[in-house]
Amino acid sequence: MSDWPLWNYSTIDHRGHWVPKVDRGHQLSGAAQSHAYGFELECEGQREDQVNLLERTRFLLRRARIEGSLDDKNAQHLSAGELEFLSEACRCEGIPVLADYPVSMRGAVKSYGQLLAALFYRRQIFTPEKESAGIGSELKWAGQLASTLHFLTRRPSSYDDGTTEADVKREIAAFSSVAHGFPDLLQAFLTVADHVGAMIPTLHALRQPTTQIWSALDVTSDNFLAAIRAQPAFFTVMSGNQFELVVAQVFRKHGFEVVATKQSHDGGYDLRVAVPLMSKLKTAFLVECKNPKNGSPTGVSVIRGLKGIADDAKRGTAGGIVVTSTTFSAAAKKEALASGWNIALYNRNDLLELLNVMDRIAR
Repeated sequence: MSDWPLWNYSTIDHRGHWVPKVDRGHQLSGAAQSHAYGFELECEGQREDQVNLLERTRFLLRRARIEGSLDDKNAQHLSAGELEFLSEACRCEGIPVLADYPVSMRGAVKSYGQLLAALFYRRQIFTPEKESAGIGSELKWAGQLASTLHFLTRRPSSYDDGTTEADVKREIAAFSSVAHGFPDLLQAFLTVADHVGAMIPTLHALRQPTTQIWSALDVTSDNFLAAIRAQPAFFTVMSGNQFELVVAQVFRKHGFEVVATKQSHDGGYDLRVAVPLMSKLKTAFLVECKNPKNGSPTGVSVIRGLKGIADDAKRGTAGGIVVTSTTFSAAAKKEALASGWNIALYNRNDLLELLNVMDRIAR
């Protein structure tokens, strides 16, 4: 069997959940790599039915390598046994088989695979000009974004295509203008950029955020926090816990020490933050995070809940902070002023301004 370098996309994903990790090759890998004469040599001495199986599946494996995933819609002419043979070859190479994932995740997995294939494989055999003819728009953009990641990470390579930083900014600006049409690809781009340590230029606003790949995103990464500035609609698809992670990271970036409460905690606050004043002296605050799903203002009950926290929890603190992804009602603002305990209110605009400061420091 011809040698083929095993892919393993799981090494890119910090969770390791995208595709199975394997350490063995597959018979089809060598056949798919071979051209006509090499394939004949590969098949010498094999049974006719086995040669036919390789012949019917090898081009589909090559297509899966280029597209970054195996979609069984492209293999409808295969029998169940042939499809499983092809699927096993893809799994051995680390190529996602869409049928292995729930329907709700397939769009995200497909986009993730497209970007990784463009980054690690397709770049070797296609140029953006060749890619742009005869393929789908999403695959074209995946190739261009992979080129951008190559540039941003300064990956060692055997080619020099003359790309400049200005070219990268123009490319991302062009993609940003149509990014609402490829939300899965945009989020895959952010995820891969996080994993390879690339800091990408700011993206334009996304009108249709998706939750399909959300759990794979590191919402505390510099890239993602920078993206929120231009895409505050992301708040609407965050879970309450993810919003807390974002707020906690904002406080950390501004010099606070952060201690999060347990998810089951019902004591009226989510975080305890402290900032050193001088040696052995700190001042602390209790923080409550609110991310209303319907975009409604945060009301007075949240302020009263924070004010009513037990004295034991308040001991050693200088006050409370409420951070919301929306705004505060007039009654909530009035209650905070009259609370008798220092309660600061941070609305969406305040949070975005803190993110702006962080982004300027990071860059």
